[in-house]
Amino acid sequence: MSTSIRTPLEALQPGMVLAEPVFHPSDRQQLLGPGTAITPQNLSLLYRAGVEAVTVINFQAQPVKAPSRPLAAPVRQTAKTGPLGRLFGANEAPAKPATPAPPSRAETGALSRFTESRIEKLARDVVTHNVASIREIANTYKESAAIDFEKADSCVQTTLQEIVMNKEILNSLCDLRVYDEYTYAHSANVMSLSLLMGVTLGYPIDKLRLLGIGALLHDVGKNLIPDFILNKPGKLTEAEFAVMKTHSEKGLRLIQNHRWATPEIKGIVLHHHEKWAGGGYPYGLKGNDIPEMARAVAICDVWDALISNRVYKKGMPPNQAYRIILEGMDTHFERRMVWAFQNFIVPYPKNALVLLNSGEIAKVAQVNREDPTRPVVEMDGQLIDLGKHGRLVVQDLYRPEVKA
Repeated sequence: MSTSIRTPLEALQPGMVLAEPVFHPSDRQQLLGPGTAITPQNLSLLYRAGVEAVTVINFQAQPVKAPSRPLAAPVRQTAKTGPLGRLFGANEAPAKPATPAPPSRAETGALSRFTESRIEKLARDVVTHNVASIREIANTYKESAAIDFEKADSCVQTTLQEIVMNKEILNSLCDLRVYDEYTYAHSANVMSLSLLMGVTLGYPIDKLRLLGIGALLHDVGKNLIPDFILNKPGKLTEAEFAVMKTHSEKGLRLIQNHRWATPEIKGIVLHHHEKWAGGGYPYGLKGNDIPEMARAVAICDVWDALISNRVYKKGMPPNQAYRIILEGMDTHFERRMVWAFQNFIVPYPKNALVLLNSGEIAKVAQVNREDPTRPVVEMDGQLIDLGKHGRLVVQDLYRPEVKA
């Protein structure tokens, strides 16, 4: 029989489970729900919010690290017995993850100056596979008007399995971001970011998979938007933007009759452009009327759109985009989602290649939590703390040119 015990944050261990919900000390918004396992990510969330102690279940069993390999078991369950097998039906159960395709290495001398770690290569393999799969999903729809759910779920399973089994990826977020044709890369990036949001929020494995599928398909309705609007090399007119805004409702119509389209997935596709204080689309919902998973995907969607290069504009420097996300708290985004986002997103993540104002390319070796815009970087085999180097600053992420 288990009991509960009030525990200060400094005594928490990964794997402990909350017995009661945790609320923000000032505005009483719920941060984490009962039954949530403590992870390094949501522990950081609690510290940021100023929480001093929480109530956890006093199991006799020794806590285990989370995320950890045992969590990956549901990913390998069979169609008949697995959680999504029951959810989608045996005939529509997700396929096993395909083996990631070999990555296409960027042909640039700058990249060769830095040694790619095992985790970096693994992440590159996964996201390269995801972009290729998303491109195939789009082509399948163009040819047959059918959504290849099994391929979409395979992307999610592959990414989720690596996040769960290789938690080092969480500390090197840029490895899960890719630069490719915007339409395909954006879906892959938003899916990866959303899964990391879910991990930070303490989502269980089944909920993470639904979040990932919804995030990957969040813009599926753009398949029904005319190409001249979708690919316009310039700002949309008011009339064109009105058409573009219909993609969320069109997306819902595309998926709503499929058995795999759960309320969570539908909510993401329909509501990822709603805003916490209202004024979003399609319905102008506010606050908790917006589905929680849609709130999580919304912040990832905006972040990737801001920092991505488009046909008509260069991506915004991450430090500027980061400031926009923070300024959107309580208006565009729910406060709790911004806090969760801050736990794994920094302007210049560890292992990112960055362009300095000197014109040199460096690799981020350590994030400066006091000033995330001034990390410790590696350059020519030496570590340079930009927080202590007044004249040298990061201008932008180094962005490999993508060949057409």
